[in-house]
Amino acid sequence: MKKKIAIILAILTLTSITACGQSNGNNSSSKTESSYSSSDNSKSEKSSHKESTSNTEDTTVVEETTKKPESSSTKKDVSTLDGIEATVSEDVENTISGLEKEFDSLKSEIDTYDKYLQNTSEIEDFYNKIVKTNEDVCIRLYEYALEYANNVVNSNSDSYDKYDDLKGIYDCIYDDAGKDIYNGIYDGVLKDMYKAFYEGVLDDSPDDDGYSKWSDTCSQEYDWYSDACSDTYDFYSDTSSDIYDFYSDVGSAIYKDDMSKAQKRIDKFEAKIEKLKNNK
Repeated sequence: MKKKIAIILAILTLTSITACGQSNGNNSSSKTESSYSSSDNSKSEKSSHKESTSNTEDTTVVEETTKKPESSSTKKDVSTLDGIEATVSEDVENTISGLEKEFDSLKSEIDTYDKYLQNTSEIEDFYNKIVKTNEDVCIRLYEYALEYANNVVNSNSDSYDKYDDLKGIYDCIYDDAGKDIYNGIYDGVLKDMYKAFYEGVLDDSPDDDGYSKWSDTCSQEYDWYSDACSDTYDFYSDTSSDIYDFYSDVGSAIYKDDMSKAQKRIDKFEAKIEKLKNNK
């Protein structure tokens, strides 16, 4: 009897232990699943954030890559001979065109003798501007000639080709640009000023009681015109002579295959340019 009771107690004990074990195992599994679920959600969120950030960065990169530099399209290429020639032509053309437009505006504003008397300072200022504009564009011609020579001398071409290429200084800068400046400024805007004001607005003398003032006004106008013509022509003439001499000297050195002498002439010309700019 005692043995039967012991056996029954043993069975009951084993059943209890098994039940507890299963209960504990289910809790552990639940915790593990919860842990994995939390980890997966966290990874998913991080992945989503990373993809979002990556997309934003990619979009930014694309936008930055597709943007064109604002200034690059307006800059001229002076690293090649063709680029220098194109720049010279456009520079001179724009310079003359700017003066012509300003003259047209001045002429339309001052179209009577009375208006002339009221705006004499504007007339004088524009004559001074013509002189300064002429000097500025001429100095730029010096600089273009220097750049052109440097480009030719430092190229990998042989002496024969370098000598031939250097002719661009004569053709484009000395001849074409030089003539355009002479015709557009000295023989262009300045002559137009003379016709519009000295021979135009101031042509007819007023009543006798205003003759003295009119005469003085005419003399003043002519002096402004004459001085501007002299200053403009002198600077233009010196520029033309200097550029021609520079072209001739460098060309002679290249012809003799003496690049050292050619470079010395270039250095001397560059020093002259700096002196001109400092004396303005």
